[in-house]
Amino acid sequence: MSGLEGAASIAGLVSLSLTLFQSCMQAFQIAEAAFHLGVDADIIQGKLEWEQYRLYQWAEQVGLENEFNGRLNWAIAANILKRMEALLTSSKEWKKRYHLDVPSAVGKDDSASERQEFTSSAEPSPARRTGFGAILATLKPHYTSTNSRIIQESNAPLKRIEWALVGKDRLNRLLSDINYFNNCLHDLLEFADRSFVTAALGTLLRDIISRSDESSELDVIKELVRTTSIASPEAVASAASLKKLRLILRLGKNADAGHKSRAFFGPKPTVTYLKSKHLVREFPHAHPYGREIARYKSDLVLIEWKFIKRNYESKMKDRVNQLAILLGNARDTLFHSLLCLGMLPKDSAYQADEEDEICYGLVFSLALPQMTALPSSKPKILTLADLYMKSRRPSLSDRLIIAQTLAESLLQLHTTGWLHKGIRPKNIIFLDVTGNDWESRSAKGPFLGGYEYSRPSNADTETVRFQPDLELYRHPSAQGPVRSNFSKAFDLFALGCVLLEIALWKDLGEILKSLIAQDRNINVRENQQPIDVSGNSEWNRIMAGKDYLLVQDQGKDPADVAFYAGDTFWEVILLCLHAPTDNPDDGDLEVQKLIVDKLKDCRY
Repeated sequence: MSGLEGAASIAGLVSLSLTLFQSCMQAFQIAEAAFHLGVDADIIQGKLEWEQYRLYQWAEQVGLENEFNGRLNWAIAANILKRMEALLTSSKEWKKRYHLDVPSAVGKDDSASERQEFTSSAEPSPARRTGFGAILATLKPHYTSTNSRIIQESNAPLKRIEWALVGKDRLNRLLSDINYFNNCLHDLLEFADRSFVTAALGTLLRDIISRSDESSELDVIKELVRTTSIASPEAVASAASLKKLRLILRLGKNADAGHKSRAFFGPKPTVTYLKSKHLVREFPHAHPYGREIARYKSDLVLIEWKFIKRNYESKMKDRVNQLAILLGNARDTLFHSLLCLGMLPKDSAYQADEEDEICYGLVFSLALPQMTALPSSKPKILTLADLYMKSRRPSLSDRLIIAQTLAESLLQLHTTGWLHKGIRPKNIIFLDVTGNDWESRSAKGPFLGGYEYSRPSNADTETVRFQPDLELYRHPSAQGPVRSNFSKAFDLFALGCVLLEIALWKDLGEILKSLIAQDRNINVRENQQPIDVSGNSEWNRIMAGKDYLLVQDQGKDPADVAFYAGDTFWEVILLCLHAPTDNPDDGDLEVQKLIVDKLKDCRY
């Protein structure tokens, strides 16, 4: 066969594949319109919509409707699509394998109005979709418009189908067969393309988790993780479970009328209230402050104290309870936080310094995954800020591990719909459980701590009291007298500041002072409200340096981060510092997943 004949043969196979693809997409829409199975239909239809999207994504990746991939084995692809089309459209196959009836067809025997009516009913409108499909349509509008175009342009007769009243197992068998053919198509992709698709699907599922508001949507995702090749499947499944837990916890006095009943979600977990009489503190009469190591029933624990204004107690107590339950169930390996054992409730023995405040204690286990038993001697708490002062300076590989760990933990927290609101070096914890020190490389961590202001992303914000070291890591839009509501992008901004420190292994304040010393022309902007907390201008100069580096610099690298940590690390920092803040529902995790992936790609 000549080269010209070969090209013509490939073009013919691509044309056939395109026709078969469009037929499959049309059949998916007809099948989705036929479900009438109540609660079970939410999960089954969500799985069907996902398989349709996977087919669409495969077609996009191979350029089926544009410039096709000449390296793909189109003969095999066409054969797989033909078998999938037969599976989706053959009435004999449906009756034989799945007990599905196809009583009539919309074709030449039906009126034009009947054909138009059914075509419109099968067309995938975002307003018509619900649950999992509605979120998918919102996140991927091009996918929805492609479906609509295929339905409208199709000249083939549309079959009106009805599901027979069969068991869920038979319908899942159909879905399993569709999934098999989709997997076969994806296996034809080259490694780089397959890796891209795997990462994209994982990111999409995280976005759907973040936006989900119904238990069935999360149940769909947990089912999909088992049958779809995605990045970090265990972490995605864990995030779905934690988000479902959050929905259960929300079903209380403030639940919206439109939400499902608690019986639909399952029993509501309760917080474990620990008794102060079993707690032995090193300094029992000292005011609770920050974090400390103590013993609870003879076991060593870490306590983080949370302070609440008395006039907010009724609202904030429930939020603290939810946080304790969430941190007590977050057990996946990509969320690096100590496991919460429960909460020390408001107690007269532990009053806050301010008369108008009360304090609660979140109690964390020190039984780390790497340990076979609890430590017998008191561990030393080290923070990232402490490590900057130590003589041992970690290698770039060690610093990359710290950066990846923090980025993964924040992504997991955001996927479940929670904000941290306090990311800074003092809230990044290392524990030395051997009695040695950072110098001997025995410290375990990092662990994300400091949940004093943490809250659900859609909950009312609370006033954060001014703390200079916290203010330094806050987004410019979260500072000053007129502040924007806190969002995931603000957490990412703080992470970017910390990553800058990790790259240079130096406190942010010191970095900014060095920049000011290099450039005496750095001044406070006219529209920036100076905050003088020390009686002199040093604080304002530091904040001006921050504004120059993080806002006005437009991507330049005045601190030479690329020299110390590489170009990719600097790109990650810029992604964090300039994450979009105009997302109305704050649900997009694509930038955050890109940050994690770029850090994983760093090799030194």
